Amino acid sequence: MKRFAIASLAIAALLVAACSGGGTPTQTSATPGQSAVATPTGATAAPSAAATSTAASTPTDAPTVAATSSAPTTAPTPSGPVDVEALIPTEVGGITLEPQTVPIDAFLDQYEEFEPMLSVLGRSPDDVTILQAQGSNAGEIMIVQAFRVAGADSAALMNGILEFWKVSEDVASPITIGGKELIVQGHPDTQPQYKSYYYPYGDIIFKLGYNGDNFDEQMEALVSELP
Repeated sequence: MKRFAIASLAIAALLVAACSGGGTPTQTSATPGQSAVATPTGATAAPSAAATSTAASTPTDAPTVAATSSAPTTAPTPSGPVDVEALIPTEVGGITLEPQTVPIDAFLDQYEEFEPMLSVLGRSPDDVTILQAQGSNAGEIMIVQAFRVAGADSAALMNGILEFWKVSEDVASPITIGGKELIVQGHPDTQPQYKSYYYPYGDIIFKLGYNGDNFDEQMEALVSELP
């Protein structure tokens, strides 16, 4: 189960903890966005992500369309050094998010298959920056994971990330949240808060997850805070 697995590693060491289990962040772990991020489990796959693994106005059951391999078009990230942490909000809807860097070596120890994906993109671990921010408040759990692969093509990176985090029977489809285009991925029968939401920004992919009673409102608030 890779979903929001990063959280545990980072939190517990790196930031990886299987959040929402395979493909359908099912009630199995509670990790926002079912992702590989030691994401808050229990609240469960929150938001996809981590990470761990949700959108306002997201279809009550994330759209089910064959895993899409085309990423939304977004403005490119600036050339040169990029402060990825500065792109992650520190507070959303009353939830405080605390960004933490996930060491690439530690991440690769947990997810060896990530490096082959980089090779396909023509990149190496030296090009990777991973951050995770998570927070909770009164029964709500929110997670934001940022994967930057410097110089990678945005669409190719999105496809690679979707395939990397995909679990059996997962389906990916486009979704609009807060006026921005994202891709939601998860099992067709899984509730929106147990799926992962991916937002592309140049050579950065944000993996989002939220679990709580204010799914639409909080996911829209989160996405609106991203670049």
